[in-house]
Amino acid sequence: MPRTMTQRVHFDAPPSTVFALYMDSRLHAETTGAGAAIDPRPGRAFTAWDGYIGGVTLHVEPDRMVVQTWRGSDWNRDDPDSIFVLLFLADGEGTSLHVTHANIPDGQFEGVRDGWKQYYWQPWKRWIKKQPH
Repeated sequence: MPRTMTQRVHFDAPPSTVFALYMDSRLHAETTGAGAAIDPRPGRAFTAWDGYIGGVTLHVEPDRMVVQTWRGSDWNRDDPDSIFVLLFLADGEGTSLHVTHANIPDGQFEGVRDGWKQYYWQPWKRWIKKQPH
């Protein structure tokens, strides 16, 4: 049965920076260490992690919200796409990122949940920490 994951993560950078880390192909690849091709326009396909992740961007509010279909290349063919929502909220001088990832196949849930932390949030925090202030 598909599951839904929610996470909240704080970053010491403004929403515009955190938004760019996800939606800018070059920064996305630089911070994760894997290829990404992301067109920020709704209706456009995207890939990340050298093609392991793919989907379609459904809605974008720059520096505020991203909604995408999302799936891993190792998901079963009959698994429906999941829906991924990122909400970037100003939090003092930083960003509170609210993440909802719905319709994750049960057998993929732990890997997806832990993968966001290991392959995105931690590298983003390291990258932000290295930036000049």
